[in-house]
Amino acid sequence: MGRILMLRISRLLLAMLLVLGVTQAHAEPTIPDKVSGALHSISAEHSPQSIAPAPVSGWYQGRVGSRLFYVDESGRYLFNGELVDLVKRESLTEAALNRWRLEQIGQISEQSMVVFPAPRPKHTITVFTDVDCGYCRKLHNEISAYHNAGISVRYLAYPRAGLGSDSYQLMQSVWCASDRAAALTQAKQGKKVKQQTCENPIEQHFQLGNQLGINGTPAILLESGALIPGYVPAMELRGRLSRQ
Repeated sequence: MGRILMLRISRLLLAMLLVLGVTQAHAEPTIPDKVSGALHSISAEHSPQSIAPAPVSGWYQGRVGSRLFYVDESGRYLFNGELVDLVKRESLTEAALNRWRLEQIGQISEQSMVVFPAPRPKHTITVFTDVDCGYCRKLHNEISAYHNAGISVRYLAYPRAGLGSDSYQLMQSVWCASDRAAALTQAKQGKKVKQQTCENPIEQHFQLGNQLGINGTPAILLESGALIPGYVPAMELRGRLSRQ
């Protein structure tokens, strides 16, 4: 009986050690108070939304708004710039921001967007757009060129003048229309759109744009998470997408 009891106790202890090891392996890394304090001191208005170990040993990265800052473990030194892996020739800062942008855009339902799918899609771009923006209209007028390049276009609303503005009211009529795609095309052509109100996702789109640091339209989000400010011709954009 004594041997059996000892065997059971040994097995129980082994199981507990295994569970403890797994828990520790998946535990969140401890962020030094000095690092957290340094990142909080960057802005009196904005606290860091996330803090995590940086790709460089002894350093941490914190995201404040749509920007990344790096702080050493002592909390004394702060680096505000782009961290580059010279071996891979890759911006680690941009890679981290790309992942974050994709996480944010993934929280938006495609059903809340106005989508112009390509007949034979190879790529999809997500565009923050305004109906009164000249280059937004230029991009939309060339939608067939994007489709011919195999690029589907998903639109999110970003009225640059703000919520409640005339642009917002027009975009609300577009998003409340039974045929959003047709209404958006009419609006971008300067044609009259039937005025309507309804529950709509424009505020959600607008707040997301602000969160991503967008301050102009069009703003094009690629499948990689890279953000391109401004208009890009279809063939040039296809080249960029192919190199992702």
